[in-house]
Amino acid sequence: MKTFLDIVAIASISEKVPLVDENKSIVKYGLKLINKTQRCAIKSLIAGLEEQEKISSYGIFEKIANKIDIAVKVCNPRIVVELFTTCDYYKALQIVKYIEHENRNYLKVQFHDGIYEEINTNYDLCRCF
Repeated sequence: MKTFLDIVAIASISEKVPLVDENKSIVKYGLKLINKTQRCAIKSLIAGLEEQEKISSYGIFEKIANKIDIAVKVCNPRIVVELFTTCDYYKALQIVKYIEHENRNYLKVQFHDGIYEEINTNYDLCRCF
């Protein structure tokens, strides 16, 4: 079980499980493992943090949970499985970069769709001319 405490901690934080009783212990020990992880997926997801910066539950939510959520919604859930099963750090980094790229594209589409909806809902373009 100890081998997966880091992943269980990420899942607990991602799903906003109340951090009480055993959940608190799982996250506490999971964070210790995350901060000294050799797991390619986790290292690639937290890449960019300062070397001396310790990742907290908030950091997990911001740096890791959001990227995993994006990958599942925007890309394909299989990419998360591929990310967490690869032993190649550079492949993991490429997957994370792909997820981030797809997220930027998704946000652009959402932004443009929102503007289009706003215009159609609030403006009568025929009367403007």
